[in-house]
Amino acid sequence: MVHRYHPEVDGLRTVAVLPVLLFHAGLGVTGGYVGVDVFFVISGFLITGLILHDGTDFSFVKFWERRLRRIAPAATVVVFTTLVVGWFVLFPRDLVNLGRSVVAQEAFVANIYFWRDLNYFAVDEARPLLHAWSLAVEEQFYFCLPLLLFVLRRVSKDSRFYALAAATLVSFVCSVHGVRAHPSATFYLLPTRAWELLIGATIAVRPELTREHRWTNELLAFVGLASILSAALLYTENTAFPGEAALLPCLGAGAVLVSNRQRLTLTGRLLASPALASVGKLSYSLYLWHWPLLVYAGYMVPRLGTGDRVALLLLSAGLAWLTWKYVEQPLRRRSVLTHKRHFFAAVGTSVGAGIVVGLALSASGGAPSRWSEDVLRYAQGKSDSDFRVELLLESARSGELIGLGQPDQGLPIELLVWGDSHAMSILHAVDMCCSEHHFRCTGATHSATAPLLDFPAENLFSLREQAPQYNQAVADFVANHRVKRVLLTAFWSSYRDEPAGKLEASLRETVRVLRHAGAEVFLMKDVPVPSFDVPIALARTAAVGGDVATLSIPLAQHRKLNARVNAVLESFSNEGVHVVDPTSALRGPTGRTVVALDGYALYFDHHHLSTHGAMRLRPVIDDVLAASAPSL
Repeated sequence: MVHRYHPEVDGLRTVAVLPVLLFHAGLGVTGGYVGVDVFFVISGFLITGLILHDGTDFSFVKFWERRLRRIAPAATVVVFTTLVVGWFVLFPRDLVNLGRSVVAQEAFVANIYFWRDLNYFAVDEARPLLHAWSLAVEEQFYFCLPLLLFVLRRVSKDSRFYALAAATLVSFVCSVHGVRAHPSATFYLLPTRAWELLIGATIAVRPELTREHRWTNELLAFVGLASILSAALLYTENTAFPGEAALLPCLGAGAVLVSNRQRLTLTGRLLASPALASVGKLSYSLYLWHWPLLVYAGYMVPRLGTGDRVALLLLSAGLAWLTWKYVEQPLRRRSVLTHKRHFFAAVGTSVGAGIVVGLALSASGGAPSRWSEDVLRYAQGKSDSDFRVELLLESARSGELIGLGQPDQGLPIELLVWGDSHAMSILHAVDMCCSEHHFRCTGATHSATAPLLDFPAENLFSLREQAPQYNQAVADFVANHRVKRVLLTAFWSSYRDEPAGKLEASLRETVRVLRHAGAEVFLMKDVPVPSFDVPIALARTAAVGGDVATLSIPLAQHRKLNARVNAVLESFSNEGVHVVDPTSALRGPTGRTVVALDGYALYFDHHHLSTHGAMRLRPVIDDVLAASAPSL
């Protein structure tokens, strides 16, 4: 039996890759990341079909030669191009990270590396190979699936189907549980992603799932494609994912595949059209190229316009076509490295070289000698942060908050700093001020979790469902320990798009509870938000001899961006609440808010203050510690 080419599958690849590209480029497709899940379903379907097609002639060596001819050549070209560009572009910290990610990518464990390495403060760092996590998931699946099918080789087709279906269900249940309890691990790791690939595998082992029920198949295919597109357009970065939310795109992809097994539906014909199928053939190289281009462009230019991002995607398409024609195709058709032994030797050499180069970059500390001292000082602002403490629910309930100032447990608590990562970024300055005043103070901070009672927390790195209990525990701590002052500070503007009035209502209730507990309440407005990676932009500007003062932020721009949320905060000033504005402490001599001072970055990313920046707020914090009446 000749293995049939599925042009509609190439079209489905197009439907998968385009939303991913548009999402990563910030071009409006807020849930475009679901394209990766569609790829997983396709991969499970095709790989299982190839294994079953070989039947008793299946060979692990032949299987992996075929897989490596498919994935290794293009990946090698992109990885080494990324390394070369990184040498000239990346500052030391980011070059070290690139070297380590190359080692992980070459070892097929990039997903594990990024799971272990990424946190709330690292997601915006330059990671040119971050997208390799999904390739690692597929590669790990390629190891497991043949073994599973080998174990099931003697059972009936029905038993094989039910075994795969059971494995799919187990993985899905783990994903649903994990997306709440361990969201980062659930996103990156194979056990909680395997069900997506197994959906495709179960379809491949039962080709007779659909018969000649034409209109049923037509409806199924249409609904499947609509499901994928709906998820891509309706989901956002705050959607709990994968979990049950991934059912929509994955079942949609499965529906398209299963409904076109016997004959093409109208949807299948659309997907199989030359235009869509041809893009699908480039999808792998397109996926490989687009992310490093976007990362490097954003690294070198603080603010990329829409036209810039569109141009980068077009450049990705051009590089993808060249890679497909001159790298992918010759090796897949065996016109290059035709002998199996020579091919494996070439792959082994490239993998070894990648690992050696990656380890060398890591060991060298990112080759800092490439840059001048002032450039390095600005770039080192990425590490200029203390007190990145994520307080958890258990610690809040037990009263084990972050210790600040004097450690004497017999002293009353003068101040509690309560907030998200913006509160976290000023804790070093608070600690210094409290120590100088000989005050015992404390903090309660967790990323992307507003210091508000009964307020949603949906970000991947927030406390999510635990947020209400956590915030209630902090409020209880204030009452039980008779805390004198509470400073509420957060990235307020990031919460303003919640349901209308929710921010103000939750803030009002939080203030009421705190004041009822006897605490003086302080609300700190947002610091100015540059919206670009400050240390990198400063270092890049200094590297080309530019004036870093041009990166400062017009005060009017800051006020305009925060006008709505500041109006909510200021409305409490007539209710005995102190409203504190940190902007004056970050204002330069020209009236603009500065991002650097005395050669140091005042932010360690695009909106969090660095330690140097936080220390600029010491007069503001001193005023909070000195206040004892409702006027500041």
